[in-house]
Order: sequence, then C-alpha cells, then structure tokens
Amino acid sequence: MSFHDKPQLSRRHSMERSMGYSESIYVHSSYLKIMLGLLAEAVSARGLSIEPLRAHVAIEASSLPETFHCDPANRLIVATARVSDAALMTRDQLILDYAARGHLTAIAA
Repeated sequence: MSFHDKPQLSRRHSMERSMGYSESIYVHSSYLKIMLGLLAEAVSARGLSIEPLRAHVAIEASSLPETFHCDPANRLIVATARVSDAALMTRDQLILDYAARGHLTAIAA
C-alpha cells in the first residue's frame, strides 16, 4: 500500500452516536504507518515541530477571544499556535477568518 492508495475504511456505529458523532472511521494499520512516516519526514524539515498538548494550551483553547470554532480539535490547534507564537498553515476557512481578525498568524495552504 502506498500513500496514494485509498485505505480500506470500516465504519462502526456505536456509542459515539450518543456522543454526537454519527460514525467512526477506522483506518487500516499499514496506512497509519505510511502516514506516521510522512509526518516524521515533514517535521524533520527546518523550522517545523510537533508541539505537545500542555495544560496552558487547553486553558487557552477554552478561553479563545471572540466566538470561534465549535470543533475542540481546531480550538486546540489554534491555541497551540497562539501559545507557541507560531504561524499556522491551514485550509480551514474559519481559522483563516479568525486569523484575519488579528487573533493569530495563519497562512492559507
């Protein structure tokens, strides 16, 4: 399996539905290994890093200025960029709009 092959996905409806998720997607483990390899290669580039989730980032995510994204993962990503004073590259239009209002530095991907 290469990066360009479509992974075999299985869908399972379960307890996640009661938590607001309509379904979960589970990805084949060989695809995950490829993605982890690509991620490791990407962050080995000069100036890039993976930031750990720290308590003060979680606090920042819960108290971002203005109304913002309802997705907790995106709130954590934005909070990490703000706390780290890092530029965030994204395609997410809500994050780009939030950056345009002066709350962080973002670059459209």
